[in-house]
Amino acid sequence: MAIKQDGDIYTFTSGRALYANQGIIGLDNAGNVGGGYDQRLYWPSYYEYCDIEGSTEGLVELVDLIELADLMIDRWTTFKAGPHQNKSPESS
Repeated sequence: MAIKQDGDIYTFTSGRALYANQGIIGLDNAGNVGGGYDQRLYWPSYYEYCDIEGSTEGLVELVDLIELADLMIDRWTTFKAGPHQNKSPESS
């Protein structure tokens, strides 16, 4: 099973999941993973902030973020290859 995205929720092969507002994931110049409009990742909902370094059982772990990186690399590689047009998730 590969990572799956359903709207704002990413579910990893580990079974753990995270919420990213509008499904947006980003990486800043310091290597911090963020999501949505406020640069925070949440697990399992908006109300529980996921502190990656202080992760506890059930929260997203580094292995999940590496899996997420692979997904994002694949998406950016596809984008780079073109054609360059914005597509809604429903049309891809």
